[in-house]
Amino acid sequence: MSTDTAEVRSALAAVRTPFHDTIAGAPAVGEYSDLQYGAKGEALGVLKRCYGYVRNGRWHLVTGYKVGDLTSEWVGQVQFDPQLVGFIEGAPPVPSENLTGKDDGYAGASSVEFTEADQIVQSLSSNRAASVKAAFEASMKNEFEAKNMTVAAALGFGVAFPAFDIKASLTHSIALEFENTWSNDTKVSQGQNTSRKAQMALTGHTEDPTRVLNPAIGRRYVPANIGMALVQSQTADVFALRLAHTGALVAYRMMPNPDIPRDWNIIHFPINPRYVKQGTLDGAVGFDDRGKVTDPDYPIATGYGDYSYFKPRDAYALKRRITRDQQRMHAYYQSVSTQTHHHDPTHDQAKSVLRGMGVAGDSRPARDTADSASAAGFSHRDLVNTYVWTARGGFFAETTEATDAVTETTSGSYTFNGKVGFGGEFEFKVVGYGLTGKVDASIGGGYSVTRARNKDTTRTFGLSVNCAPSGDLQRRDNGKPVYDAAGKPVLIPGKVDAYRFLTFYLGENSANFDDFYHKVVDPLWLANSDAPDATALRQARQSTAKPPCWRILHRVTFLSRVLPAVPPPGAPPLEKAMRAENIDSNYELIRRLEPYVRTATTSASDLAAATRGALAADLPELVPHAGEIIEYLAQYYGVGI
Repeated sequence: MSTDTAEVRSALAAVRTPFHDTIAGAPAVGEYSDLQYGAKGEALGVLKRCYGYVRNGRWHLVTGYKVGDLTSEWVGQVQFDPQLVGFIEGAPPVPSENLTGKDDGYAGASSVEFTEADQIVQSLSSNRAASVKAAFEASMKNEFEAKNMTVAAALGFGVAFPAFDIKASLTHSIALEFENTWSNDTKVSQGQNTSRKAQMALTGHTEDPTRVLNPAIGRRYVPANIGMALVQSQTADVFALRLAHTGALVAYRMMPNPDIPRDWNIIHFPINPRYVKQGTLDGAVGFDDRGKVTDPDYPIATGYGDYSYFKPRDAYALKRRITRDQQRMHAYYQSVSTQTHHHDPTHDQAKSVLRGMGVAGDSRPARDTADSASAAGFSHRDLVNTYVWTARGGFFAETTEATDAVTETTSGSYTFNGKVGFGGEFEFKVVGYGLTGKVDASIGGGYSVTRARNKDTTRTFGLSVNCAPSGDLQRRDNGKPVYDAAGKPVLIPGKVDAYRFLTFYLGENSANFDDFYHKVVDPLWLANSDAPDATALRQARQSTAKPPCWRILHRVTFLSRVLPAVPPPGAPPLEKAMRAENIDSNYELIRRLEPYVRTATTSASDLAAATRGALAADLPELVPHAGEIIEYLAQYYGVGI
C-alpha cells in the first residue's frame, strides 16, 4: 500500500471542520467534527475520525468512526477588526542604571496620562415683556393787550398816533406720564461632560542575576519596552470544544458577538528597540572600569550621537514646528478685521474647530476663501511639555493645555406696540384780554417676545507626567553605604544625576499611522508573532488607506552622569579636567556656570562669549576645553539646535 501524505492531508483539510491529523502507520488519520451551533455559537455535535490512503494511484477516504460527543464552554472574549485611534510610545524614559537596590522593583516610577474632556451645553431662553403707558399734557395761555392813541389838533384838525401799546401773555402747562412694565425671563440648559484618559505606566522585571549587564552598577530593574495602542474594535466570544467523556480540549472557536457594538480596547505592543528603548536614555547603561557600558541594541553608543531617546535635534525641530503653528494661530486671530465690509471668517473657523472635535456643525457651506483655508489649519492641535529631573529631589515641568470652544446662538423676536390719543384746543378773547388752552392725552401698550437657542461646545486636552526614578547615587558594599576620607558619600560613576526630556502630543494625522507601522512597533513581532495583540494590529494595518490617529512620544534633550573619580585611560580630556576640578558630573558643571550664562541664552554668539568669560574667571583650567563646553551648554539651553 503506497501513501502520499501531503495529498492526504490536503484532502483532509477540505473535509468539514478539521482539528488535527496524524500519521499512524501507512494510512493518514484525521479527526473532524460534525457540528451544529446553538443561538449563542455553542457547538453541538460529535468528533469523528477518518482514514485516508492512496491505492493504485487513487485516493481513498474511510469516514464515520465516532471519537466522542463534543461539548462547548464559553471561556472568554477576544477583539478583532480593530481601528487604530492613537498610541503612546511607552512611559516617560527612565535610566535603568538608577533603578537598583530595591527588591520589589520600580513599577510605576514614571507614567504619562493624556486627558481629553468634552463639554456640550445646550440651552433655551425665552423673554416676554408687556407694558402700558399713559400720558396727559395740558397748557393754558393768558394774553392781555392795551393801546392808547394821542391826537394832535391845534387848528381843529390833526393827526392821531399811538401813545403806548402794551401786550402781555402768561402760559401755564402740565404734563403727566405713567408707565408700567411686566417681564418674564426663562432659561433652561442641559449638558454633559465626557472625559477620556489614556495612561501608560512603567513596568518591567528585575534583572537575571546570572546575566547582569553592568556589574559596576549592580542588578537593575529592567523596564519593559512596551507601548500602548488605543483602538475601537469588534468583540468575539471564544468557545472551547471538549470531548464530553474525557473533557479533553479539541479546539477553540471564535464567534462574533452581535450584541456588542464596536467599542474601546487597548492593545500593548513591543516598541522597536532600534528606535527607542526604555531603560537606556542614550544607548548606554552607566560606566565600568573601562568606560561606558552600552546596551546590546546600541553597541556603538560610546560617543555622542542620536541613540534611543537622546535625539535633541529632532526634538527641538519638532518643538519649533509646534511653536510656529501656535504663533500662526495667534496671528490668524489677530489678523481678522472687525470692519463690517470685510469677509467674516467666524463661521468657517467655528466649523473647522468643530470638525477637529468630531462634532458636526450646521449645514451651511464654508466659503472657498483664503480665510477658510487658513482656519482649516488649526482644526487639530499639537502639544509639547518640558520636564527636568535631578537626583537631588528636583523636578520641573513646563506644561501646556489646549482649549477649543465654540458658542452657537440662534435667536428670534417680535414686538407689538399700540397707542390711542386724543386732544383739544380752545380760545377766548374779550376786548384786550384773551385766553387759549390745549389738552393732549394718550394711552398705549406694547408686547414683545424674544427666544434664543444656544449650544456651547468645549474641548480641553493636555498631558500629565510623573517621573520618579531613584535618586540614590551612593555606592554600597554588602548593603552598607560607602564614604570617603572626608565623610562624603562615594557616588557610583555612570549613574544619572540629571536629565531633561520633552513629551509630545501630536494630533490626529495620517503620518502618525504610517510611523506606527514603519518605525515604532517592533517589526519582527508584528510579522511573526501569533499573540492576539499582534494579530489584531495586523488586521488594523491598511496598505492604501492611512487613517489619522494621535501619538504621544518622548525625547531626551539633556543627560548628565556621575563621572568616575579616576577617569579610565580612554576617558575624554574634558572629563579628566573636570575631575581635576572636583566636578562630579556634567550637571555640576552647568550649575557652576549657570549664574554667568543664563542671561546670554538668546543666541549662540552671546552664549559662547559668556561661557568663555565664565571659564576665565571661575574655572581657568577648563579654558582649553571651551569649545566642547559651549557645545554642551548649547544643547542644554537649546540654543542653535
